[in-house]
Amino acid sequence: MEKKIMNTWTPLECSCTDNKVDLKVWGRNYRLENNVLFSSVNVLDEEILSAPIRVVAKEDGKDCEWTEIENFVLDKNDEKAIICSSMRSDAITIDVVSTVEFDGYTNIVLTAMPRTHTLYEDKAYGRQKPTNWSLDQLWIEIPLKKAYAKNFHYFPNRDGEPTPTFYGKSIPNNRVASSREIPSSMSMPFMPILYVGDETRGFCFAADDAKNWQPKYVNKAMEIIDGEEEVIVRLHLTDSYPLSWLRPNGDPKRSAVLPLTFNFNFQFTPVKPFPENPYKEKILHIDCFNGKIPIEYNDYLAGEVVEGSGENCYDRMKRLGVTTLILHEKWNPVQNCWIIGEDTTRRTSEIVKECHDRGIKVIPYFGYELSTLSPFWASKSEEWINMIAPDTVKDFSWYRKPNQRARHMCSGSEFNEYLCEGIKKVIEDFDFDGLYIDTFCIPFGCYNEKHGCGYVDAHGNKQRTFPISRVREFCREIFRFFEERGGCFNPHISSCCNIPAYSFMHMNWDGEDVQWYVATRGEESIDALTPDYIRTEYIGRNFGVVHELIAYTFNNWSFEDSMTISLVHGILPRPNVITEPLELMSPIWKAIDDFGIEGSQFKPYWITHVDCGNEKTQISYYEKDGKRLGFISNMSNIDNDNIDFKLSETQKVYDALTGEEIKMPMSVKARKHKVLLIND
Repeated sequence: MEKKIMNTWTPLECSCTDNKVDLKVWGRNYRLENNVLFSSVNVLDEEILSAPIRVVAKEDGKDCEWTEIENFVLDKNDEKAIICSSMRSDAITIDVVSTVEFDGYTNIVLTAMPRTHTLYEDKAYGRQKPTNWSLDQLWIEIPLKKAYAKNFHYFPNRDGEPTPTFYGKSIPNNRVASSREIPSSMSMPFMPILYVGDETRGFCFAADDAKNWQPKYVNKAMEIIDGEEEVIVRLHLTDSYPLSWLRPNGDPKRSAVLPLTFNFNFQFTPVKPFPENPYKEKILHIDCFNGKIPIEYNDYLAGEVVEGSGENCYDRMKRLGVTTLILHEKWNPVQNCWIIGEDTTRRTSEIVKECHDRGIKVIPYFGYELSTLSPFWASKSEEWINMIAPDTVKDFSWYRKPNQRARHMCSGSEFNEYLCEGIKKVIEDFDFDGLYIDTFCIPFGCYNEKHGCGYVDAHGNKQRTFPISRVREFCREIFRFFEERGGCFNPHISSCCNIPAYSFMHMNWDGEDVQWYVATRGEESIDALTPDYIRTEYIGRNFGVVHELIAYTFNNWSFEDSMTISLVHGILPRPNVITEPLELMSPIWKAIDDFGIEGSQFKPYWITHVDCGNEKTQISYYEKDGKRLGFISNMSNIDNDNIDFKLSETQKVYDALTGEEIKMPMSVKARKHKVLLIND
């Protein structure tokens, strides 16, 4: 039993009575009853399924009728339970092995095979059973209650990837289209990650590959059916007779047929308790895109920010409330290398000491690349590299000083283990307080057969593998490492809600992909990050992991814009420059600490629906002991001078940053926000 990891959750409970299996993990109860997949899923005390998850199949053109359904527990302990299930129709047998882990992650191996006949049915015992059989369709349907299935997310979603086909109202295809409110029913090609949920709970499908999938139409491997009372996630495992069950001449095989096996995962969210205070860490991330530092970090941090002030960067961070400093990639001269030279050791040890003397934690950058300066480049790069197409690697590779190129390695290769063990040693050697890892936890598709990715489908075409399970393993090991020694594991994942890995993260830094989209929108940039996009991908409460927003600045987008779009959603933008962004965040941090978030209730605008004059101006607040800490944002290009909300009959409203009383009606300038203290 992993005692430290289990402190985050509760031990898994599993019981089996009269062919009924009940499982309990933190926040969720699962049941299998008269069904080989979950018949009931209770999330945060609410049933999320509208009906049992079902296997929908056809044989000889007719719907399969399932009989002889059996469930039993093969093995169980505090961390996981293995459930074996089986059922049959006239022609087909279905076996399912479900491995449920303590965070609710469930690996499902479903195998379909011709039933043929048992020993007792054999003609030798006087009973003739027909040998003709057919499998014309095999679907999985996950019916979700409409109230908990408002939004969806899919991955992959980068440029050039296929997108959903909508049956009715649609979403324009852009960089924020993959995390949105469901506009209508839709179909899509196989997506290794598909999430459907609301702002509190949801369902995630995840799979490393589509081996043995045989949809009739490539772009209709998966569907979301948006009904009046329920939303159905439909998986088209096969829409026709399995090709592997045919002879070379196209005739069906009547013997020596290999079972048809599908491997995928379900996870209902949130995956763990959301922190009572998601703003505990006040993080500054230096040298990331904006405010690039031309000199060594230790020299920069020891110098003055404002010339003649007598205050160095360390003292400035302490004064402005920083609790954690993240060093970007330049702390290490060899990109993403876990072997550290003497000069780097001296410089970095100096930074750690100066920060620790002031009570500030230090977290280093690691990433996803292997550098041409790495001693492993010659022997391992071809084996580990991510191949975006058969025999093709990405044109892009990172270039930096000292002069080097760094190529994208696959998270599913042995690079995974080398990086994991190397990071742990670096953390211990420098007494770092956590890990920031860039992009590695996004399970990009890969064709590189040299490390086991890629496969050939039934049509003879090469297909890619998405190493979701391998990324989860990496995150689990790193998370366990920090739970045992203390520290924060903070990946950077953009445009990918990798829910199987979210269990083993303390927080995620999201938003880089959309920054470039925002930069191209001119004055409409405030409309680029739509509220339903933020509520699906960024709020974190639906997943159980804290998110912070990447906040680059452009001519049409300021750090204050990032504050406006994020604060009202209960998340923070992360300053990445020690000057103005840090100055803007410091009083926000102080107001949050002065209020005392612990023990309060978060009342977001999408629940309270407080009227703030127009739909582009919203207020969310924390409530405790008759007081409210509110974040009001005007997410438009027009000033709002007519805000007259009333949260109670005796309310008094103050600016939480200045202490000044605010009378109604109040105003909030375009693209601005205010932090309010509201007392009864």
